[in-house]
Formats: sequence, C-alpha cells, structure tokens
Amino acid sequence: MAVISTFVGQSIPFRNSRRSQKLLLQVCILMAFFIRSAYESLIISSMAASREGIRFKSIDEIFQSNMSFRVDGIFLNIFNKSNEFSSLISRMKKMSEKDNTSAIILRCDVLEHEFHTVANVSKNYYLLPGQLMSIYDKIPLAFKSPFYEKFQKEFDHIFESGLRQH
Repeated sequence: MAVISTFVGQSIPFRNSRRSQKLLLQVCILMAFFIRSAYESLIISSMAASREGIRFKSIDEIFQSNMSFRVDGIFLNIFNKSNEFSSLISRMKKMSEKDNTSAIILRCDVLEHEFHTVANVSKNYYLLPGQLMSIYDKIPLAFKSPFYEKFQKEFDHIFESGLRQH
C-alpha cells in the first residue's frame, strides 16, 4: 500500500509537488491503516459468527436465538405449564441423546448420570453468566417449595454442548 501511495503521490502533477505529495502520501497511509483495521474486524466478526465460534453472552440471548434445546423432564414440564414461553416450548426436546446441534440445559449431576461421564465444565462447555432464576420468577412457585430452592441453588448454570470450540 505504501508503494501505491508513493506512486500516486509522484504521478499526480501539482505546482507544489513536494508538499502535496507528502500530504497525499500521509492520507494514503492513514487510509491504508483504517482499511486494514476494518478488514481485521470483519474477519474477527465472521469468525465469531461461524458455527465453531458462537458464544452467547447471557441466558436471555440464548433463548432469543433460534437454537433448539435439550432439557430434562422437570425443566420441560415447567415451561409447558407456563404460557409465557410458548415460542421456546416448540424448540425444546426432552434429553434422550446427546447431539451437537442443540443447547443442553441440565444440572451437572443429571448430565453425568445421562451420559455416564464427568461433566468437565471448563473443558467442554461454556458457562453463561447469570442465573436461571430470572426465568423461574415468572413461573408461579411457592417461595418455601424445595423445588424453588433446588432451582435457586443448582440451576444457575447453562451449558451449550453443540457450541464447543476444539
């Protein structure tokens, strides 16, 4: 790019060719810097949108996506009884087998039991910030219910199985 800007600076006839050539050269170098930065950011954004690089920043973001979900029976029943999440229910399937195209929403102990494996969260899954309690606040549960307490203690992780990065 510097060679092109030098050529352009030398080939355009100006009366004060020295000063205008320097200015044109500086502008070309500055434009080359901005174009390179824009190109790098375009590459980075396209990598982030690729299948291997999708990362959700919040639980709400994953629910607003068009992904399908694999959930356990308790989670599915709660959403079935709630009228507020009808768009999610059509995308939820009960967890019967592991698949690499759905998000898995399970507690670690259920995940380990279903697949007879140790759920190594840091190695295999993304841990989304926040808790699922914002979802369950909209579902009527008794405050002193052990079910409510279980969700508050253990359902604060959401794992994305199909979105691994190797």
